[in-house]
Amino acid sequence: MFHSDEQMRKRLVPALLLVASLAVPATAGDLEDRALVYISSDRTSAGAAVMILELALPLLPRPLTPAVDEDGEPNLATNASLSPDARTVAFEAGGLEPSSLEIYLTEIDRPGVYRNFTRNSAADTAPAWSPDGTMLALISDRDGTPDLYVVDTGTGELSRRLTNSVARESDPAWHPDSVRLAYVSDSDGDKDVYLTDAVGSFHERLTDNEWSDSDPAWHPDGSRLALATTVPGERSAAGDTNLDIVILDVDSGGVEYPVRSAGRDINPAFSPDGRYLAYASDRNGDYELFVYDLETGFEKQVTFNDAADDLFPLWLEER
Repeated sequence: MFHSDEQMRKRLVPALLLVASLAVPATAGDLEDRALVYISSDRTSAGAAVMILELALPLLPRPLTPAVDEDGEPNLATNASLSPDARTVAFEAGGLEPSSLEIYLTEIDRPGVYRNFTRNSAADTAPAWSPDGTMLALISDRDGTPDLYVVDTGTGELSRRLTNSVARESDPAWHPDSVRLAYVSDSDGDKDVYLTDAVGSFHERLTDNEWSDSDPAWHPDGSRLALATTVPGERSAAGDTNLDIVILDVDSGGVEYPVRSAGRDINPAFSPDGRYLAYASDRNGDYELFVYDLETGFEKQVTFNDAADDLFPLWLEER
């Protein structure tokens, strides 16, 4: 599991996996000038690391955190979130038992160094940084069931509990106004997206259908929400339930389908200027990262690593 305090500084895995696949040259917009932060789960070591990928160099990602610790035990990083100044990554990590999960922080310019942000006997998961930088939303079972909480980013102290029910909440996503946030709840049996505010004063249901909705991500204009949704009756190439990326107009209820494939398309993330949508897909067997240009319809695969699942892309840009 991840260690902290006296073992904060760690040596990174000395070599990255190089693959034989050839990268497709960028032909859309300014992609070669951009970068992603993401989670790469290595099936060989069973560990997962926070990675940075310059889109101009798709075969040369570099690790921010190691996939294994100094004792060779797997680190289990997942669910990353980037601070609005693009300097710090919050991520969920821990050992093999869910109760050991905590939130950690690592700095973009200090690879291999990370520290605890939360520390308790509960499972703290799914960090989400508010756009104004003052709050971190997370899911914690510290009071029994997984509920939505807000933590002060300056002190790490718990500020507010926003949900309190027997349902399981997940996937918090801040609205660009830093006042409202979307989250997922299974309170009605399947997963739907809800809206609340930073004090939990209301809870509005945004999706209500036979589908299972997850992974909400706000467009920078605050009017649209990308999410991953099951497609009733459709199966992925692997034979399990298919998932596609849709964009929901929150006011009108209209839905766009920018990404549809025979795989499971998940973890959507808008670029800060709203032009691109990054996401993960297992359409080719394992999870790789893709980028979709919302202006031109151009789509590009940007990671090529058959030995790992690449997930949770974030645009390495200020917002």
